Amino acid sequence: MLWEELRQDEFKPAVEAAGRVCLLPIGCVESHGIHLPLACDVMHVYHQCKLAAEKESAVVFPPLYFGEKSGAGEHPGTIIFPEILIHQILEQCCKEIYRNGFKKILIVSGHGGNTNMLNNFARSTLQTRTGYLVFVLNPTLNTSYPKALLANIEKYPYLTAEDIEVLEAYGDKRGGHGCFTETGWMYDARPDLTRLDLMNAKDGTNRHVWDEFGKRSIYSPFGWMANFPDSLSADYHEGMNERIAHAMTEASVNNLADVISFLKEETISENFYNQWAEKNPLI
Repeated sequence: MLWEELRQDEFKPAVEAAGRVCLLPIGCVESHGIHLPLACDVMHVYHQCKLAAEKESAVVFPPLYFGEKSGAGEHPGTIIFPEILIHQILEQCCKEIYRNGFKKILIVSGHGGNTNMLNNFARSTLQTRTGYLVFVLNPTLNTSYPKALLANIEKYPYLTAEDIEVLEAYGDKRGGHGCFTETGWMYDARPDLTRLDLMNAKDGTNRHVWDEFGKRSIYSPFGWMANFPDSLSADYHEGMNERIAHAMTEASVNNLADVISFLKEETISENFYNQWAEKNPLI
């Protein structure tokens, strides 16, 4: 159920049908090579949220396009918001979701760069008594990697022998940003915006400029940008098609639907939160 498509008289029944669980999809607007659209991270995660909410009833909040994007401004089309503003927007979204009857909010991110920011945002909700609980599901590329599909190949009977050969040939090639799997997600969500013929037009190989920092466990905001200056982190393999793309999406959707089902049924988080809040003198 999409929040923005519900009529007024449908809203309260939708809240109950969703078990008071609302999904908040968020991505960012940035370059993913030149074969994918700038809002790729928003489009594929919103697509997956919609499909998961059909499998396991939930309400999907309108997607947020403005995630953490402190770098990559050198690439045309990138949109950068201050992180403090994104926090404020997330906080207000959560308050409005709660005001409209929801108790559990699952922020579903399609952008790996959001991970630290969203985890920090979830922790910040402990500074006041809210009445709602915030959970974060960060990008789960691993559930849709070729190896993961091959390990559960019986779930995708529509994949042909040729498709399986493509997945096997992919082997241990790297993914991460604009990669084979993310391209599959996008191809399933918006094939009209995905240019498979341009998948190899940019160099997604690691330049290893920042490796000495990583060896010493030193974090630097320049690390990823230095190693992947084309805003692309991927080793490609030819063979993407509609069936493989759909299997990648299906794997991710099934994982998300399972998370929704768990959150609707579990009582551990609310019980623990109430006990913790009673003992915490700061809220």
